[in-house]
Amino acid sequence: MADGELKPVVESSAPAPVWLTAREVAEQVRVGLKVVYRAAKSGRLRHVLIDGTGNYRFKQEWVNAWMEAECRGGRR
Repeated sequence: MADGELKPVVESSAPAPVWLTAREVAEQVRVGLKVVYRAAKSGRLRHVLIDGTGNYRFKQEWVNAWMEAECRGGRR
């Protein structure tokens, strides 16, 4: 590289955590928004409640665990 040229930025191979909104969770698992809020408030769906805003956030792995726990009948 010549002097003064910028070096390419090397991005981390670790994915950045993605926080889903309640609406995104509801759309993803095809349920109503109230179902997501009820599951979060009852403790069945792990979440973060952003202080003072009333906004819920969810990690994908938490959503997956909730869906697995809700599985009835059949094989898991």
